[in-house]
Amino acid sequence: MPITPAYAWHEALASISVDIKIRAVTQSSADILMTDCYVKVNCAPHFFEADLYGEIDTRKSSASVGQDAVKFFLIKDREDMPENFPTLDALQLESR
Repeated sequence: MPITPAYAWHEALASISVDIKIRAVTQSSADILMTDCYVKVNCAPHFFEADLYGEIDTRKSSASVGQDAVKFFLIKDREDMPENFPTLDALQLESR
């Protein structure tokens, strides 16, 4: 069973940063995926994923691996998106 790591979500009008704490993570041990409405980090046994409320610009967004953390810096596709950019729950995902 995967372990959901601790994370911090910080949001501004046009961007989001997500800091995911994973002990001993390295560039080679982390499987990182970022699409226009989904981000994921898999570093066994840790697994983090977020289905995003709106779309992000993947060309301007980035992910980096540092000391015991993976950091996403996500640029919202539209600046008129609400500042509260939550992840989707199961019912919202089914309606997509």
